[in-house]
Amino acid sequence: MVWGSSTWLDRRRSSAKTQAAPHPRALRLSGRAAVLAPLALLGAILLGSNPDLAPVGLLPGVAAGGAVLAVLAMLQRMRLVLAAFVIGAFVLFGGGDIVQGEVLLHWGVPKTAKVTAMHSYRDENDNESWRCEVQANDGPPLSHTTLWYPDCTEEDFEGELKHLTVDPSGWVGPQEADRDMSGVDLQGELAAAGLVALGVLILWARHKALRFVATTTPAEGSPPVESSPLSGT
Repeated sequence: MVWGSSTWLDRRRSSAKTQAAPHPRALRLSGRAAVLAPLALLGAILLGSNPDLAPVGLLPGVAAGGAVLAVLAMLQRMRLVLAAFVIGAFVLFGGGDIVQGEVLLHWGVPKTAKVTAMHSYRDENDNESWRCEVQANDGPPLSHTTLWYPDCTEEDFEGELKHLTVDPSGWVGPQEADRDMSGVDLQGELAAAGLVALGVLILWARHKALRFVATTTPAEGSPPVESSPLSGT
């Protein structure tokens, strides 16, 4: 029993020796990346919730996500790279719609608007889709005047009156008042958990990398460790 345990430990040590060492620069940057990358992604999704700034928000979001993957790769934690990619993609590309839903669910106000024009276009799957240009039927003008699918479909028509929910601050775009909002809070919680998870992944990878360095770097002046006769070497 002792012999088998020693052999297993030897295999573990041998595997650790063959593993590539984490990049020293990644060790230095990982602590800051664990805080700054989720904050950069949060800023990106807040920008992405504004229709006018969404393209601008995509750039820092992609940069932050790429930085997370690069740090994890340099820390030699390749198993965590895929998890970080999935979480980052969900937060970055779905976060803008989630923020819009949260704002309209909790602070949105009703507004009636008239469809003034309709335009067809091809979506990413090469299917025909529609966008509607609208203007307020009464009261202050709308800050954002374009509706996209599913708030605008081929069944709509110019001159139609639409009942919308709008953001009083004008930051996020409007949407139809009868949109199902039952899962918005859950999506918001998942997005927040995803941002925290990215930071935790980096800190966990940093912890494992530091342990690897500590166990594979012999202490200065320490004598070589002799092999146990029970280890079979």
